[in-house]
Amino acid sequence: MKSTSKINWVFRGIYYLQALLIAVASSLAGASQADPAWIAEHAELFVKPHHFLLQWVWLAWILTLLIGVLEIVRRKIGSPWVWQCIHDILDAYKEKVFEDSRFDRDNHHRVTLFQHKKFTLKWWFIPKRGWLVPVERSGWTNRKRRTWFRAPDDADKAEGIAGMIWAMGKTLTVEDLPEINKKTIIMDRDAIANYAKQTWVRENWVRNRLNKGYCAERSFCGFPIENKGKPWGVLVLSSRSPEALANESIEVFDDFVVTALSSLLERKA
Repeated sequence: MKSTSKINWVFRGIYYLQALLIAVASSLAGASQADPAWIAEHAELFVKPHHFLLQWVWLAWILTLLIGVLEIVRRKIGSPWVWQCIHDILDAYKEKVFEDSRFDRDNHHRVTLFQHKKFTLKWWFIPKRGWLVPVERSGWTNRKRRTWFRAPDDADKAEGIAGMIWAMGKTLTVEDLPEINKKTIIMDRDAIANYAKQTWVRENWVRNRLNKGYCAERSFCGFPIENKGKPWGVLVLSSRSPEALANESIEVFDDFVVTALSSLLERKA
């Protein structure tokens, strides 16, 4: 997940670096336009600095290009206050939807925002196309766990609840999933197969997660998120309770959450 403190540090660092580069580029450009004769006559003290800057005038073009690249990176990262607002919205949404659940730990219910990446790097920097990548999550635990789901242009190859929501372009709810754990891998293989089928993932994927100590959620609900009228990603609610998502809170608040997230995503820069 995105760390607001890290985003703030990087965002401000890029901003100040851009300001420095603009100052240097402006000085170089100004030196190229200045008249050496006038400087020698009216500002003899600046003759040597002016001569020095003239030797580096060509660098102004490179700095201008670098400033543009940094602006693209800064816009891609997004403003820290936007991501903090998104996190607060996910927290409030989770508290409202799961307020009556008997599961009360932070990691028992989660709301995760996935962004669709047409082209990204995964697994030893091998280029991959069409993935849903988690960018923000409610709560303060399990934030380092990042599960990606395939969502290529071929919708038949989409994986996971998030992938199916992206492929369908509408709200999807899955409840009362089998209760599985490490023992299930050996004791009840049918439960693994049933869970994988209902969540659109591979059986080996489920087994690997259980072996790593992950606890399987038993209910999901999610819907697509747009940015500037175009598909941007999906929002997925998950719970260890088999019936936690069977309430009216989701329907009451999902329109508000979708609208709020879409508006914030438009202001990332």
